[in-house]
Amino acid sequence: MTVFSFESVPEVVSTRLGPFLDKVSAFSDAQPLATYLVGPSARGEFSEKNPEIHLLLVYENVMTDLLDHLAALGKSFGRSGIRAPMLLTPDYLGGATDVFPIELLALKSHHVLLAGDDLLQNIEIDREHLRLETERSLRELRLHMRQGYLYSAGDAGWLAEWMSEKVPDFFTTIRAVLHLHGKQTEFGNTRCAEELHDSLGIDAGPFVGVWEDHKAGRTPDKKSVRELFTQWENILNKLVETVDAL
Repeated sequence: MTVFSFESVPEVVSTRLGPFLDKVSAFSDAQPLATYLVGPSARGEFSEKNPEIHLLLVYENVMTDLLDHLAALGKSFGRSGIRAPMLLTPDYLGGATDVFPIELLALKSHHVLLAGDDLLQNIEIDREHLRLETERSLRELRLHMRQGYLYSAGDAGWLAEWMSEKVPDFFTTIRAVLHLHGKQTEFGNTRCAEELHDSLGIDAGPFVGVWEDHKAGRTPDKKSVRELFTQWENILNKLVETVDAL
């Protein structure tokens, strides 16, 4: 069985992770080559009010039997905040940098190695590939926002929940924008928004407010979602302009 190290993980996270990872490593047909804590918990943004623990497991091969084993753990550990882990292979990590540079940059920039060799450290992200996906992602987020607004059919409560659920995706892309401008991104979402304002003069405060709601397990005030939507779209427009100009 794999031996995991939790030295760099807060106790409130490691006590949830330990039993789950013991079950993961109990699958005798395959052991992970590398196990990472990623996402908000890896950036020091774990919240007990809305626990979210994201893992990256790298296997030589991802087989259906392995998926069955991990899927069976969902009901037992989902209540602890452990999300379905991301399963990748070394070949994927090495071959997807041109099509998923934002996602791989996020993994490389914010992870805690729990076991195995650090396969993320040598990933190289091509700047032009990152620029293209960042612009595409920003434009897609803008379209998804509009579709979400229409899908809500005037239900402000539904739209508020949608915004709270989706706000982490916006910060992932904001980090890519900052990286393209040569700025540091190895910090939490709130500090990331401050860096965006300080470096590019773009106020991402409306995203920060919803992020704080998200961490607390809340949704934005239903009365404010229309204004928030307009603010979010204005920010996205500015971000598209700054990336398109690179």
